[in-house]
Amino acid sequence: MLPPIETVIAHRVEEKANQFAYKRRTYFNQAYGAQMVIDQSHIRIFLKKNLAGTGISSPDRRVPAIGLNTIQAGSRTPIHMRQSALIGSMPSNLVHRMVVNLVKDSKRVKAKHRAMVETFESALQRARLEIEQLECPAATASRWIEQQQHFEQRKCEVHREGISLSSVESENRRLTTAAKNAEKNKCRLEAKVHNKTTCYISFYRACNYLLFTD
Repeated sequence: MLPPIETVIAHRVEEKANQFAYKRRTYFNQAYGAQMVIDQSHIRIFLKKNLAGTGISSPDRRVPAIGLNTIQAGSRTPIHMRQSALIGSMPSNLVHRMVVNLVKDSKRVKAKHRAMVETFESALQRARLEIEQLECPAATASRWIEQQQHFEQRKCEVHREGISLSSVESENRRLTTAAKNAEKNKCRLEAKVHNKTTCYISFYRACNYLLFTD
């Protein structure tokens, strides 16, 4: 007989929870142990740096109760408690010197960051000036191109006006020639009319003379 489905599901959920808890515990132990090793190396370097010139050759000699040898990888003591106990077991002048060094380091880092910010701001300002200098020739070039296009348009318009003017001048010359020819024809016709009128008058006088002399 098979077990109920609820029992199977409960067993599987419990199995998954146990696996997850085991993986989490293993990962926590590994990470915590690695962090403890890192903390130990950092504390050694920091104490070695701050004990220089104090006459203390080893930090373990002055802090035997809770020295670096008592900090083991995988310890369950919280990090801030171990650090507080370690600082409390140190001499006051050493702690003061450590604080002074930390303050100096902080000021030095702030000054470095401030210098970096000023450098970046000056570089940004130079870049903006360069962009403005590059934009000025670009704007001048664009205006020159627009003027060149406008000049070409005006040139085409002048060319078309010149062609129209040539046509008008040709038409004017043709009309002038036609007017001169018409004037010549008028003069010739007037001369013919004058000659005919003269002949008619002469003929009329001759006829009257003949009639009255008879």
